[in-house]
Amino acid sequence: YIFISAVDTYTGEVIKHDVSSDPISIHYPLNRFLAALHVHLETHGLSFTSPELQNPTLSQMAQSMDVPMREPLDMKELMEPAIRIQVLLAQSQAGMWRRNGYSLQNQVFFYSNLRCRQEMYDRDIIMLQVAASILPGDDFMLQLLNKFNLLNWSKMEYDIPGGQEDSVRQTVTLAEEFLCLLIILLEERYIPGVGVVTKKDTIKREVIHLLCISPMAHSRLSKALNEDINHETGLDWVVNEIATFKKPQGGGNGKFELKPEYYKEYSPYFYHYYKAEQAKSEEVQRQRKKQNEEDLALPPPVPPPFTKQFQAALNILHCDVMIHVLSIVLRRTAAPRSRSWSEAQFDRVLFIIGLALHEQVRAQETGAKPFEFLFKAMKGTSSASGSGKCLLTGDNILTLLQNLVHSPNISTQESKDLLAWVLRKFVEALKIIDEPVAKEHAESIAKCTDLRSDVERKKRTQAAAKRRAKIMAQMAKMQRDFIAENAELFENTSTESLLLQAAEHPGEVDMGEVMTGDEVLIALGPNQSSSKMLGPIQVTCILCQEEQRISSSGRAMVLSAFVQQSTVLSQNRKPQSGSATEPDPLFPPADLNKGTHTSSCGHVMHHECWQGFFTNIVNRERRRPLRFRHSYSYDIDKMEYLCPLCEGLSNTVIPIVPPLPTLLSEGEKKSLELRFDDWLDGILKTVVNSIKQAEDKESQDELLLFKPCPISTITRMMAESVAKNFQLLWEYVYDDASGCFSEGMREMIKKFARDVYSFGLGVEPDDENPRVPVMAWNTCAYTILATEQELERENLAVFESTTERQSALLGALVRFAAVTSQVMNPDTIKQHCIRLLSALLPAEVEKRNKATVCLLDLDLFHYLVILTMTLPALHAEQQRSHVSSLPTGGLNDQHALQLVFTAHLVHILLTYDSPIEDTEEHETSSEGLELLEVYRSLRQDAHVMDTALPMSTTLLQHLKIASLPFLRCCAILYHHLTGVATPPDLGSKSSLEFTHLCRYLALPSHLPDLFTKQGDTTSGLIRSWCCSRSMRERLSASSEAIIHYPLKLNQLIELPHDYSLLINEASTFTCPKSDGDDSRAPTRCLVCGRMLCSQSYCCQSELDGTQVGAATEHAYYCGANNGIFLRVRECQVLLLSNKIRGCFLPAPYLDMYGETDQGLR
Repeated sequence: YIFISAVDTYTGEVIKHDVSSDPISIHYPLNRFLAALHVHLETHGLSFTSPELQNPTLSQMAQSMDVPMREPLDMKELMEPAIRIQVLLAQSQAGMWRRNGYSLQNQVFFYSNLRCRQEMYDRDIIMLQVAASILPGDDFMLQLLNKFNLLNWSKMEYDIPGGQEDSVRQTVTLAEEFLCLLIILLEERYIPGVGVVTKKDTIKREVIHLLCISPMAHSRLSKALNEDINHETGLDWVVNEIATFKKPQGGGNGKFELKPEYYKEYSPYFYHYYKAEQAKSEEVQRQRKKQNEEDLALPPPVPPPFTKQFQAALNILHCDVMIHVLSIVLRRTAAPRSRSWSEAQFDRVLFIIGLALHEQVRAQETGAKPFEFLFKAMKGTSSASGSGKCLLTGDNILTLLQNLVHSPNISTQESKDLLAWVLRKFVEALKIIDEPVAKEHAESIAKCTDLRSDVERKKRTQAAAKRRAKIMAQMAKMQRDFIAENAELFENTSTESLLLQAAEHPGEVDMGEVMTGDEVLIALGPNQSSSKMLGPIQVTCILCQEEQRISSSGRAMVLSAFVQQSTVLSQNRKPQSGSATEPDPLFPPADLNKGTHTSSCGHVMHHECWQGFFTNIVNRERRRPLRFRHSYSYDIDKMEYLCPLCEGLSNTVIPIVPPLPTLLSEGEKKSLELRFDDWLDGILKTVVNSIKQAEDKESQDELLLFKPCPISTITRMMAESVAKNFQLLWEYVYDDASGCFSEGMREMIKKFARDVYSFGLGVEPDDENPRVPVMAWNTCAYTILATEQELERENLAVFESTTERQSALLGALVRFAAVTSQVMNPDTIKQHCIRLLSALLPAEVEKRNKATVCLLDLDLFHYLVILTMTLPALHAEQQRSHVSSLPTGGLNDQHALQLVFTAHLVHILLTYDSPIEDTEEHETSSEGLELLEVYRSLRQDAHVMDTALPMSTTLLQHLKIASLPFLRCCAILYHHLTGVATPPDLGSKSSLEFTHLCRYLALPSHLPDLFTKQGDTTSGLIRSWCCSRSMRERLSASSEAIIHYPLKLNQLIELPHDYSLLINEASTFTCPKSDGDDSRAPTRCLVCGRMLCSQSYCCQSELDGTQVGAATEHAYYCGANNGIFLRVRECQVLLLSNKIRGCFLPAPYLDMYGETDQGLR
């Protein structure tokens, strides 16, 4: 199996084996075991040929069996497996193993992967280094060239045209990989026993090259390093020495950045780099050098010296075959045309020469064994016979390098800079030699490199200046041409953009820029400001890309939306008693235990496009075989889908209704004058007579059949002038030709109302259920409340930083809620209105021994929204609805707001807990004193005994602060309802926000006026609230807590700063269904703080007929089927939704590097 091969004049024996055709394996454990042992021989005073390592018994056995045995072991045979594998990797890189499936790919991947490389790839490199230190340099090079099949490539005549082009490309790649292997064998000495290094130096080199790719987090660095037998990487041992930790900015984790002084140790041919990492690191380092205005060369760092047993490996740097290979590549670089040359070969040859020069300088400085590379690079090398004949006729390596300085074949700046560095390194080495010839060479090289540096620097400067001037000229010309072509556009751009933005998103534009004069903006009542609707709203369907104008009679446009039950505003998370199947949403509780929230991504579609899109999803899911798992991202059985554009989770669509003022003609807008007290008198008479009529019919319904009596009956009980104006409030113009909704719009309004009812109450859809419109109004109110609390949490004004998506959602919800009554049964709407108003007359209901809702148990913003949407239909005479009965901010809406706001103030005053005041005198005001008198009177009527009255200024301040969220919600509601622009004062947070809101909502900012200057009817109504039986019962020693305003802003519970405290707390938790046993999976609810026993069979329970765990059951009651939990022992956050969905997130606990440790690994 051995034959003679030659490189030019050098001949030698090689093992006959062709990697591309003969059998080969990647697994050679014995050879790698021997390489690992060889590293430690010098520590014990041994060498490869030491007699202590010979086995005489084995030799005797071989002789007795007449088996020939060589002594010592042949190094060529020992290195053969390692060479074969390196050639296999090179051939795979060259594309010579294309038809071997995934087997070869997987083996190559794991061979150099972090998990296996230490015992495979690294050991093979050590074995080759052992061979290089034992074999003569020429012989070792011959073995590599033969195995890489590069013997012909190493001949000058190889460049003569001929042969297949594909074979040449493969040979070029193999030559590049061959030179790269030489660099690795000569440079990688950071193994204790191979180089004079320690284990710390090894880890430092790994970390340096990782950080040269990019700054990395501590966890990523740890995962990229090998672990020792103690499962330690040693990262913390070295990282602070070579890198600087940059703390995280905002979110994310901190990262380590390499210190500048360690960049010089970077090598682009680091043997643990993947190809992608090598390319990325080179790009990053060159970019860094460019920013620092340095040359772009990436020269070899100075390697540590080899140990004594590996010192002979340096002989390959100045052996004849190496000089021949280097000269061949340099000659081909200088040649006008070469088919076997590549710039990568040239870069690698320069890198090898740089390594040789490092060793030359070290040998001269330390006076070690003579190193002949410099001599041979300047004079050539003699043949093996020692005759003194040069291996190559012509120029030597140094001359070849000098001739390449201005070569046109070197195209990249990086190669030019590396060539200049090599020549400078030659100068450094020559200066150490105290000989005249060496000094002459040094001077000539210095002149050459300086000249080249000056020329290149001037060329780069001139080219950059020309390029900059050309770009600036082009930009200036384009700018002039554009302005000339669009002169008129530039004149009108500023005004038109403001007008268009105001028309589409009135909540986002400072209308002070559009309006002229000092107009005071008022949203309600006779003095209502004009709505400033400047034009029709145009939207684009995301499915068909067609633009569509929003109108009531055109094609309906819809927004993707998601409706869900929510407890985000809940003030009481205890499970509610009572009927869970038939809740009465007309009177939402003040604790907001559970509401219906609507969210949207803001993307618009035609309703026909959406229906087609959703039908396709349904059909696709039905065709899916049952054996395939359905997508967990959405559930088609619950009408869920993903938005076609952003893939946001949705389960319904909101119809986009045009601004309500555009639905009314100018003749339909009435301006009336009617005092609040007179209006309230008419409303109370309506309610009393409606209840009386229902009672006369001997109804057995516990809720009473509330049916409004005719308005003529009411007006007969009123003064003539008052009766006329009161009747005009419900006098509508019925015209079939005006304001009708298209069939598509009506269908979408009904659909969204039905979906809100179904998702909000968790029941089956039912169009005829009277709770359908109520749920539509409730989701509008709840979403506005949630938005206001979000703004309050961020300390923003009510119309500050409102996003386009929020504005579109709120506008669509409010206008939808306003027109819901247009598609519902008018009798149902009227009945809801009377029932709602009856809650303000507890005396009348209690007189008939019927249960009534206490004012303190009502959320009055929900109450206001429903009242606003139903009040216009109270006295509609015909059995159909009409758009002229829409709420658009008229007198009815103004008085309804004042009525509900007064009730809200009564609630605040009756539940106010006076703080312990100091005896210091405070400045008082007439408003505060009047309010204090109102406070005393109300609490006296309600039989609330106070030991001492609060300070008037404190009371007034508290009342304004407590009522401010209600007014902020009202401003959002009536802004989108009426289209009246928001005043600039409400665009930023200020101490006068309460006054600005009262002015915008047409409310008296002098709060006592609401109680003392309205009239007898108002005073009597307020007194009836305080004196009612339900009010006195709730204010007595009630077992249920009373809601106080302002509401508490909910947030996740506070966790201990130190994670060990949480661990200790969880260790004391025992399973509630066992006899004192510790819980295996203690889990804390981050919403309410309750500790649970999660993911355990012991605490399973039945929920809706299904066995569920403790966390799922708790999420049902605490978060309306949604929960966020912290699994303490695993240090991970668990998100749950709707029993079947969930995921894990890292816990909020971070280590000193700003990272989590999910699972406490």
